[in-house]
Amino acid sequence: MASFRGERMLPWDRTLHRVVLLALVLLLRCPSGQSVSWTTLPIASPNKLNAVHFWSREEGWSVGSKNTIIKTTNGGVNWVAQESPLSGPDVTWQAVSFASLDVGWAVG
Repeated sequence: MASFRGERMLPWDRTLHRVVLLALVLLLRCPSGQSVSWTTLPIASPNKLNAVHFWSREEGWSVGSKNTIIKTTNGGVNWVAQESPLSGPDVTWQAVSFASLDVGWAVG
């Protein structure tokens, strides 16, 4: 689903992004072959999230619009806003990746 700059997200669009993020978290947490119980988890950001990367089963980051960078240390149960190296709400992060627990990149 495409989203264009300046276009407001519809409520169902935001919900879809949260469901996709939740699915990624659950897939990373569950060994293959086991059944999965779905649970809706609150996300620490009202902004659109564009990417998620988990370094381990517990540590992960997600990035998105309005300079949003959030981190989890408990497998996605809770997310905490992180300080961005750039200022201003007009920054939109498109992807995030980590080479190690302490070295990562976000691009926008």
